[in-house]
Amino acid sequence: MKIAASDYDGTLFRRGRVSREDLEAIAAWRQRGHLFALATGRDLNLTRVEVEERGIPVDYLVCSTGAAVFEPDYRPVHLFSLPPGAAELIIDHPATQDSRYFVFSRAGQTYIDLHSSESWLTGLKLPLTPVDTRQARSLTGLQQISLEFPDAETAARGATALNRDLGPTMYAQLSGFCVDVVPAGATKAEGLSLLIELKKLAVDDVLTIGDSENDLSMLRRFHGYAISGAPEEVLAAARSVADSPAAMLWENLET
Repeated sequence: MKIAASDYDGTLFRRGRVSREDLEAIAAWRQRGHLFALATGRDLNLTRVEVEERGIPVDYLVCSTGAAVFEPDYRPVHLFSLPPGAAELIIDHPATQDSRYFVFSRAGQTYIDLHSSESWLTGLKLPLTPVDTRQARSLTGLQQISLEFPDAETAARGATALNRDLGPTMYAQLSGFCVDVVPAGATKAEGLSLLIELKKLAVDDVLTIGDSENDLSMLRRFHGYAISGAPEEVLAAARSVADSPAAMLWENLET
């Protein structure tokens, strides 16, 4: 048995869709007795919408940049949590004042404090519970706090400033023009490591594919593929390059 893990946005979800070829390859991979996981910066609610609407067959979900791991029926396998007071700290930090939203994620619940109509979330029908800033300050038991900046450069500056000030219990993970604040040590690689231990697999039995900064941990630790066209840092970290998750899966089914 092997497990293949794919990032979602920009990897499995490309050009506004999940391709039929990718879905067929995932089905064939699982029919051979292997496991398939999504490893995404999205939280459970936002991932669940995509899985159910697009008919993605999965065995596990590694959500919130590895801070939350779930069974296919959405029962938690493991949850890492941010410390109490994290929401207030992030809301008040000078580096977050340009963020178009604060999204607060915990298992099964997603809260949004929306600041700009230019956010990519504006107008989408998603299971997000609106909160104002006062309410958001008191939220606890969170796995992730997500931010969206006007551009990638501003996001990179924000992540750097946050990591300078957050201390040892939290980490700001850059992903394009977004930043996800997660518990220290929570990465996609750590989330997958929990599944390896659960299923008694070896590191060599894991395949991963991604396209962004938050995929680097799993690409470096496991047999990592970068999606074609990924940033140079991601390409450099990967052992191989593939045009799609389907290409990676078929290559490894045939060898």
